[in-house]
Amino acid sequence: MMSSLLCKKCNGDVQRVSDTSWDDVTGQFKFNCKECGTLFLLTEKKGLQEIKEYKDLPEGVHIGDSTEMKDIQDNSVDLVVTSSPYNVDKEYETGMTLREWDDLLSSVMGECDKKMKKDSRACFNIVGINRKPYVPLFNHIINFSEKLSWQMRGIVLWMKNVAKVSTGWGSHMSASDPVLRDNHEIILVFQKGNFTEEKKNSGIFSEEFTEFTNAEWYFGADKASDVGHPAPFPDELVRRCVLLYTDIGDTVLDPFLGSATTVKVCNYLKRKGIGYEINEDYLPVIRKRLQEPLVIQSKATEMHYLLEAKMPDVADLSTSNLKKECERLGSTRAKNMNRFQLVNEYIRLKNQPSLTKYMMFDYIKNV
Repeated sequence: MMSSLLCKKCNGDVQRVSDTSWDDVTGQFKFNCKECGTLFLLTEKKGLQEIKEYKDLPEGVHIGDSTEMKDIQDNSVDLVVTSSPYNVDKEYETGMTLREWDDLLSSVMGECDKKMKKDSRACFNIVGINRKPYVPLFNHIINFSEKLSWQMRGIVLWMKNVAKVSTGWGSHMSASDPVLRDNHEIILVFQKGNFTEEKKNSGIFSEEFTEFTNAEWYFGADKASDVGHPAPFPDELVRRCVLLYTDIGDTVLDPFLGSATTVKVCNYLKRKGIGYEINEDYLPVIRKRLQEPLVIQSKATEMHYLLEAKMPDVADLSTSNLKKECERLGSTRAKNMNRFQLVNEYIRLKNQPSLTKYMMFDYIKNV
């Protein structure tokens, strides 16, 4: 016999609504409070959970706990892109212990695995925290992934181009206790199932493919004060992951949606973006962010659009054909050049100073 249930709001008695009243998504029976009328579901893990109805949520946005993403069909997701909580003193993580963080990430990754297709990918943006001792949170995620039989595709270093250099270096000019300062974050890339997937049209440009497959990415971070969220990640991070690992029309999931960057970017790139955010207070931030223009931070993309506008014949050439064209024009160096360098070489050979003044080729050294 079920023990008496008490309302979490008013401490009144809670009873099942009726023998035929259940939640369409979870299949669980609904309960309500006799005193205040609040509706609940009775879950095995967390007991009574209030049912909240959110009207006019943006498409793809779900308010709820990502350890149980029941609104998403199993075996339907092509890519997971997320920035998991860092277990630092952020507004939404205060008081979280490392063990609690481990439990959360392990549970969410397990739920993501259920939603992901047999052959699919996952990109986790993560950092190490603290210094005494340093805690490599990325190692924890790798360990969880191994339990799910995911395999690693690689690690990307996101160099954040931070203009202001931190002075928290420990023992200044002394070997007694020097402290390393991070100007980077890590993106762990995993494969579920087969490494090679049948893909047809991602929409990525050749110049972008060259830049994005370099495992060091250079672009700036978003300011928390500008976005209205304590830990936003930039459009460019999601854009690169989505263009590299999905096709147009694919489904992309973010279980820690935050300010909804993933859904926003997917809308622009013609993917189906979906995500879960547990904190309903961020809904105004989400609505605002989804209305903002896509912010691109890629010299490769810039170069492609400039070429497309001013030299469309070059923009349409594959890298191999561009190399042949440079050799035809007399280049003896083209065979050892990447696409960025080939474009620069072609412009030099064609004597096109009017084009180079519009372009910023300084970044070639970083490729």
